[in-house]
Amino acid sequence: MSTSHSANSPTLMGLPVELRLEIYSYLLTVPEEDDHRSPSDASSASSSSSSSRPPMKRSTSSSSSCCSTPKPVELYPQILRACHQTYDEAVEMLYASNKFAAHSSMLTTFPRLHKGSAPVAAAHLSQLIRRFTLRLRLDATALLSGLDELDVDGWQAQYLGADIGALRMLEGVRGVKRARVWAGGYEAYAHWLQNQMMKGIGEPMDEFQEDSDSDSSASEDM
Repeated sequence: MSTSHSANSPTLMGLPVELRLEIYSYLLTVPEEDDHRSPSDASSASSSSSSSRPPMKRSTSSSSSCCSTPKPVELYPQILRACHQTYDEAVEMLYASNKFAAHSSMLTTFPRLHKGSAPVAAAHLSQLIRRFTLRLRLDATALLSGLDELDVDGWQAQYLGADIGALRMLEGVRGVKRARVWAGGYEAYAHWLQNQMMKGIGEPMDEFQEDSDSDSSASEDM
């Protein structure tokens, strides 16, 4: 009888695909309200959650203290190794539905699901990730002003593949005794920025002429 009962027991692959996807969602996605990498107000329930499944409470901490550091929600990516079909059905859910922490310098390369997890190294998997958390220091001006020396190396993966937007956060830095700025393709702005950083603390910022870089490039060609 036990053999007959086992033969008639439902299997994962025997379930309708809709139910399998529902099971994968519980095993492979972090509920929005439990995502400890979300902004500080994300702990409140969101009516616009990207998931249609009903809320499921998961314990993220071994302590009930309100001041304890939440632990990452435990996921079960081992389900992807069950067979080729489960992998094909669920791999995109794991990487596209969850929010990953962007790398501090390489951004969408080598992202992590949470601080303690291994980075995603495979390019074909990292390309599936569409949701990121990016941490930025907002107090750079105060921390970097008044230094004896400051070197800023602005780089990009492709020459002239970006603009100077990321460097503008340093325009308020003042009082640096010796500043050097490198920004491939934007030498005029780099020279202007390092002069601004070596101004006295509290001195106003000079206006940067947007066409300075193109003028310098033209003069170099001549």
